[in-house]
Amino acid sequence: MNISADERYRDPEQRALAARRAGALGMPAEVVASVRRLSGGLTGSRLRAEHLDRIGREGCVVLTTGQQLGLFGGPLLTFYKALTVVRAARALAAETGRPVVPLFWLQAEDHDLAEINSCVLPPPPTSGLSAGAVEAPLTFEIFSGTARASRSSVAGVVLGPEIDPVREDLIRRLGGLPYSDETAHGLRRHYRPEATFVEAFAGWLGEVFAEEGLLFLNPRDPALAPVFRPFFQRALADHREMTARLLQRGEELRGAEGREREQVFVRDDSPLFFYHPDGAEGPRFRLKWNGRSWSFVGREGEIAPEALAAFLETEPGRFSSSALLRPLIQDSILPSAGYVGGEAELRYLRQIEPLYPLFGRDRPLAIPRARFVLREPRARRLLDQLGLETADVLNDESAALEALFARRVDGDASPEALEARLKGPIAALFQALGPDLARVNPGLVPAARRGEEKIARVLSGLKERYAAALLEKHKVTRSQFDRARQLLYPGGIPQERVYATVAFLARHGPGLKAAVSERIDPFAPAPTLQVLDL
Repeated sequence: MNISADERYRDPEQRALAARRAGALGMPAEVVASVRRLSGGLTGSRLRAEHLDRIGREGCVVLTTGQQLGLFGGPLLTFYKALTVVRAARALAAETGRPVVPLFWLQAEDHDLAEINSCVLPPPPTSGLSAGAVEAPLTFEIFSGTARASRSSVAGVVLGPEIDPVREDLIRRLGGLPYSDETAHGLRRHYRPEATFVEAFAGWLGEVFAEEGLLFLNPRDPALAPVFRPFFQRALADHREMTARLLQRGEELRGAEGREREQVFVRDDSPLFFYHPDGAEGPRFRLKWNGRSWSFVGREGEIAPEALAAFLETEPGRFSSSALLRPLIQDSILPSAGYVGGEAELRYLRQIEPLYPLFGRDRPLAIPRARFVLREPRARRLLDQLGLETADVLNDESAALEALFARRVDGDASPEALEARLKGPIAALFQALGPDLARVNPGLVPAARRGEEKIARVLSGLKERYAAALLEKHKVTRSQFDRARQLLYPGGIPQERVYATVAFLARHGPGLKAAVSERIDPFAPAPTLQVLDL
């Protein structure tokens, strides 16, 4: 039976093959030491100690996942990724009999501070709201506009004194929830002045997943720069061949899947890494070949090929990977049997599949992470009052409102029904007049059609005004809808990409992890969005 590369994770034989291949791979001593150094300093547990002992030993297999380092632990999708890789590692170990360690690759090379600068809590319930009013989510930020535009890797960011008031405001907002005290202790322990962003994020997530033994790797650990050097050298020396393979792959994907272009745009004049001209801690820029030297995209200046090669040899920390190179490095230095990722990340893997042979590796399993929308009692009550299902709220807004008014609040006709009641008799009248008009003067028929079209436009305008009047009349209903949507699909964006895990941990504590974990089947078909009642 032919199994596509994307579906191999579903087949037990393919999973066993991936684990066997990974278990035969070595792991550089520097990488083992880096993982033990970072993970060994996190909240301890029996299983974490076992995983730290196993990592790097002969036969040990790794399942990886990773994510940007979101403020105060990041959004729910990070939590779901971590739980999925934990469950997948446990399941793979059980069915193959091999030691399998879950590992979180901290995407500390990333320089987009604007994307990780906010922590968003669901809107708090507020009494005394006027009709039509909707509570707003609570957003917390720490970086100024200047810091967000620095282009330096987040690994070099150190939290300053500004973290204290922001953290305390967050804690105050969480106050009174069943697990707010435990949550506050964890936030104060990790998000403190002089901690690096990496230390804070890894410390927080490492504490949440201590009992599961989740390990962490920071690719910007200076000790790893020499390990990464050969991959940057290969990416520089073979960038034209890599580009050619990626462009060919893009054509294949567009032909097979009907997409306009591949997940990441491929440039034929740029290697798959970033360069830090001011040193490892400085800003990073994409390179572009101008025919005689490499120029910096987004900054004036250039560097000769010989100088770039020399820096690669003597200061490999000046280089960091792109989204397309990172998986190749990751799967070359780790005995990785698979990667747990979101839809976009798995498209990265699909896109770079032709590059794996250049690095002497088979592409590991691509395991989709679990996806959820958490439905707390407040959201359930709103849906019950509206007579809606969660799926109605997750539609685009116009479709969701159509579903809402299709249920005819207070017996009012829907705008569509009103329009149909008016248009139907008028259309029948003009159709009946047609033969009489034609007998008198055939030229009257087009005039009648234009008249009918004009009336139809008037009726469409009336329909819109009627719809607006309905919305005005039912302000409370509309506000209930908007509140439910704000909780489940804020701003038309999936809940898991907006709301911070910390908000739900403060309310549900360990029960959140247990409830989500119970619903994860890591080797099921590509997971659909699950609705989870808490």
